[in-house]
Amino acid sequence: MAWISPTSRAAGALITASIWNQDVVANPVAVHAGEIAVVSQAIGDLLAASSVTAFARLADIATGSALLSGGVGVAPAYGKVGLSTHVDGVLAKASQHAQTAYKDEANVFSLAGNSFSEILGVAKGLQFPATQLASSDANVLDDYEEGTWTPVIGGSGGTSGQTYTNQIGRYVKIGKSVTLAFLCELSNKGTITGSVEIQGLPFVADVTTDLRVAFATQWSNLATTWVNVIALGLSNSSVLRIRGTTAAATDNTTELTTADIGNTTTITAGVVYIASA
Repeated sequence: MAWISPTSRAAGALITASIWNQDVVANPVAVHAGEIAVVSQAIGDLLAASSVTAFARLADIATGSALLSGGVGVAPAYGKVGLSTHVDGVLAKASQHAQTAYKDEANVFSLAGNSFSEILGVAKGLQFPATQLASSDANVLDDYEEGTWTPVIGGSGGTSGQTYTNQIGRYVKIGKSVTLAFLCELSNKGTITGSVEIQGLPFVADVTTDLRVAFATQWSNLATTWVNVIALGLSNSSVLRIRGTTAAATDNTTELTTADIGNTTTITAGVVYIASA
């Protein structure tokens, strides 16, 4: 029979059943010189000092609980770890971010875009997919994009052979709202057939019939004299039709043609229009 002497044990100190059972032939730990006998135990049970001179059996419990300290001089007990009371420091986020997409009701943020901490901390900005996922909900912002485009001075009936000294286009798209700027400076007008247009807009305009937007332009080196020149956006189209007046008039709907364009004509403007999607 093996004896356990607790005289140097502090209250709360532990001995596992797997250790002390190796030296006990049956199950009991006998009382000797004031020691407490443990007459029954199971695998996984612990012996805990219940006083400075005695032990008590701490029974094992169901999987998933942790042994929690009761503090100095207090016996430990099994229980669940409380994140607000038992965890010290900040939980690491790396492994969680590597495996989890964050979901909040209708909105899902993938790690390819943004984590919640990046959104709330404005550390990265909102990221939209390269290909727009259009929404039919009028209250949903479903797209943001910045980029370049190549403006062309061409004709509604055909365009070929143009060369340019400058050909610059920039745009920003927020939802369906497109803001763009362009400058076209020809070095050779090539062949322009039909009405003069600025071609190559980055997005097709809204399909609503007769929904048009008109913007003033700055022009130079036209082949003919004009009082004003505008860039007119056409519905369901990716061109701006160039129109104006050559004298005081009640409208400015006269369209420029190839005869009005010179080899060094320059047209520049800023435009805002509604895209089809």
